[in-house]
Amino acid sequence: MNNKIKKQDHIRESKKTDFKTVTDYCFCLSREKVQGKGEDSFLLDIDRKKGIIGVFDGSGGSGSKVYPFFDGHSGAYVAARVLAEVSAHWFAALPDDLKECFSLKEVRRLKFLIDRHLKACSERGKGKSMLKGNLMKEFPSTLSLVLIAPWKEKALLTEFIWAGDSRGYLLDISGLHQVTVDDIANADAMDNLFEDAPMKNVISASHSYGLNRRTGIEQLPALVISTTDGCFGYLRSPMAFERLLLETMERSESMEQWKNEIDHVLKKISGDDYTMCVYAAGFGSFRAMQLYFSDRLREVKQKYSFDSVEKEILLSEWKEYKREYEAYQKNSYENNKWIYHRG
Repeated sequence: MNNKIKKQDHIRESKKTDFKTVTDYCFCLSREKVQGKGEDSFLLDIDRKKGIIGVFDGSGGSGSKVYPFFDGHSGAYVAARVLAEVSAHWFAALPDDLKECFSLKEVRRLKFLIDRHLKACSERGKGKSMLKGNLMKEFPSTLSLVLIAPWKEKALLTEFIWAGDSRGYLLDISGLHQVTVDDIANADAMDNLFEDAPMKNVISASHSYGLNRRTGIEQLPALVISTTDGCFGYLRSPMAFERLLLETMERSESMEQWKNEIDHVLKKISGDDYTMCVYAAGFGSFRAMQLYFSDRLREVKQKYSFDSVEKEILLSEWKEYKREYEAYQKNSYENNKWIYHRG
C-alpha cells in the first residue's frame, strides 16, 4: 500500500452497456466536516453485467491513532480509503455468472482481502495513540456496499454487505426501507437518534469482526441508497430522512440538481462528514421519477410530524412507520434464492 494515501473515492464510468440499459442514474455525494480531515470514502462502479455502490466511514474515536507513515493521517482516515480501494478491486474481479457473483464465497473473499490489506497497513504504521485497551482499534471503519444486477424483467438482484452503522436502503412506492441492520446493541433506528450506543461490529486490523449479508430481488422502479450516519444521524426521525430525500427530489429539475439539493440540506444540519450513493433504475427519466414519488411525499407529509414535537408523538408515529421501514430486514429462502420477505 502506497504511504501517500489519497482520497480513494473510486468511480469508474463505462460506455453504454447491457446493465446500463436498466440504469437511469447514479451518483455519490460526500462532504468533509473539516476540510482535509474527512474520514468518509465511497465507491461507485458499473460494468457490463452489474454495478456496485458503497460508503465507508472511518471510526474517528477508536481510530484516532495517527501514523507518520501515512502522512500523519488517522487510522480511521486511512481505513475508509483502503476499504474503498479493496472493494473496487474485489468488484472488478467478480465472475460474470450471477450465481457465483452473489455468493457467500465472494463475501468471504472480500473479507480476506480487507484483512490482508489492513494487516499490511498496521505493520507499516506502528503509530502511537492516547487511547488504551479495548477503546483503541487499528484502522477501524464501517462498510456499506450494495451489489446490483438486472434480474429477469423489471427487477434487480441486490446484495447488501455491511459492518457497523452505515446503512443500505431501498426506496420504492411504499416508502423508505432500511435493509441493513445497525451493528449496535439497540438496532432500533429511532432509538439510535436519541442514544449514543457504541458499535459492536466494526472492521479493523486489530479486532475480530464480521461482514453481514442480505440478498434479494427488488421490483422496479426503485432507488438503491447507501449512506454513512452523517446523512441520517442528525434528523429527528427516520421519517424525516425519507421526507428529506423526496422533498429535495420534488424541487429539483435533474438528478444533478437533486444531488446538490440534498448536499445543501445536509450541510446545514449534519455535525459530521456525510456520504451518500444513490442508484436509480426503472423510471426512464427524472421527471417520471418525480411523478412516481409525488403521492408518497404527500402521504409522508400528511401522516407524520416534522416540526418541533414531543418525543412521545414521534415514537407513536414511528411505531406505525417502522412496519414498512423494517420490512426488508426479514428474509426467507425460496426456490434456491433469498428473497425479501415483506409483512
